[in-house]
Amino acid sequence: MHETISLQAQVDPEWAGMRVDQIAAVAFPDYSRSRLKKWIEEGDILVNGEQLRPREKLYGGEKITLECKIEIQERWQPEPIDIDIVYEDDDIMIINKAAGLVVHPAAGHHMGFTTFFGKFHLALTFFIALTLVEGVLVKTVWAANAF
Repeated sequence: MHETISLQAQVDPEWAGMRVDQIAAVAFPDYSRSRLKKWIEEGDILVNGEQLRPREKLYGGEKITLECKIEIQERWQPEPIDIDIVYEDDDIMIINKAAGLVVHPAAGHHMGFTTFFGKFHLALTFFIALTLVEGVLVKTVWAANAF
């Protein structure tokens, strides 16, 4: 999924002598300088309707426009999944992973992960690391180093 960004700003006379990339960072603070520079280079950020290089200086009064599409970052949430827990202690959990159960998020798989199960099941437990190795959910650094 994509989100369309459409923003504009007027270059303040106080910014006279600053570079396009520097002014873009001040005008559009929600985005990283590296992302803004890339958008300038790709023509997604224009000054008075023209594509400029990031290092070009402005004088004040110019209109900067940002028009682009960005990919929306999905946020995966823990979910309750019915999994057969074979053994569990303070450090590890051994599960009987059913055929077809996806281990990690991937393209085309948005729900039903064992990592989600682990986070959901361990939500009230303090843990440092959580990884899945051959049906073993690791809950502590000590256990992770043991593998």
